[in-house]
Amino acid sequence: MSSEGDSGFNVMFVGTSFMGIYNVGSAQCLLDHGKGVMHRTRCVGGASAAAIIASILLSAPERLLDYKETIYELSNHIHGLDKGANTSGFDIIAHVRGVLEEFLKPDAHIQCSGRMSVPLTELLPVHETEFKSHHKQQTDKVSPRSPRGASLTPVQMGGQTWRFGSRRVVSKFYSREELIEVLLSSIYVPWFDDWKPPMYADRYWVDGSIGTTNIGVEDMDFPPGRLITVSPDKKFAHAKPQDNITTEWRDVSNESFQLQPFNMYRVSGALYPPPQGQLREQFRDGVEDAKIFLSKFGLYEQGLNSLRNEGPLGQF
Repeated sequence: MSSEGDSGFNVMFVGTSFMGIYNVGSAQCLLDHGKGVMHRTRCVGGASAAAIIASILLSAPERLLDYKETIYELSNHIHGLDKGANTSGFDIIAHVRGVLEEFLKPDAHIQCSGRMSVPLTELLPVHETEFKSHHKQQTDKVSPRSPRGASLTPVQMGGQTWRFGSRRVVSKFYSREELIEVLLSSIYVPWFDDWKPPMYADRYWVDGSIGTTNIGVEDMDFPPGRLITVSPDKKFAHAKPQDNITTEWRDVSNESFQLQPFNMYRVSGALYPPPQGQLREQFRDGVEDAKIFLSKFGLYEQGLNSLRNEGPLGQF
């Protein structure tokens, strides 16, 4: 790693659907108590819900706690549905679009461009040759990536047969609407007919970790710098996650998503999110683990208290 890399950081959030509220807590703690780290952060990245958190962190950091409350409300709404997010007529993508429209400022694409990396995987409808022929020419805004472990076997989801193509890492956004489409693509899983796939650069895209065996730092196109990886507890344990925030010269998230057999980990978290009490606990864990991390490396600064609206532990 070059000497220039020693002077800056890259932050990688690991997306985990609603449990990504942990990332919100960690991000808020960095804003409150790690201003030096944030000032030296060159790029923030992540797939799925992590990309949304990264976009708000970069373009509207003062709204991060408001975003947290919106996630609580959306979780409560889904809990009130007969079949969770699988209820007929419910479109979580449409709901998230509304959230992004509310929180992203008119210049959000400018604030995020060159400072945020979002991995996407192309979603190709099978037996639509005209569609594929047309989109082979649309490569001016994306850089192709070799799909590590991508599944070329057609899969049946949402009443349509698809296959997964190459991965792209998007880091340039030419309009606010384009930024929103990239973020919606990053959270999309082709699972139900009511969930319409978003389009970016005239193609369909999905969560960049689908169809792959691992998302590594080499997939994020980060500039030189030390990596901070923020990752919630993979097992959703009630015990406080340990060492979920690390700083190394390598990726440590080991995030994976196997399609065959289908790993329902992230999908089930979106269909049936944890109760609000557990989400609040995850948020607090994110704050506290970030404090431990900053203190361990001598980066902790006195600042605001992000738990001011959360109440004592164990009370919701």
